[in-house]
Amino acid sequence: MVGADGSITRTPFPNNTIPSNRFDPLGAAFMKDFWAPNNPGDNITGVNNYKFGYIDAWHYYNFGDRVDYNINDK
Repeated sequence: MVGADGSITRTPFPNNTIPSNRFDPLGAAFMKDFWAPNNPGDNITGVNNYKFGYIDAWHYYNFGDRVDYNINDK
């Protein structure tokens, strides 16, 4: 709501939680596929709140070769 002096006032959602009927259905479906946060985050913004804590071991060999072959200058 905008006051006569140009100030803006807002009312927060109850319990600071957005009601689920306000969610976009497609966005809510995508959010079900993401991992839940397991960390409070790196700083005040809360970014990087999911940490990957184990090492993957891949049991295969990866070889790569490159050959440049020039028969003549043409």
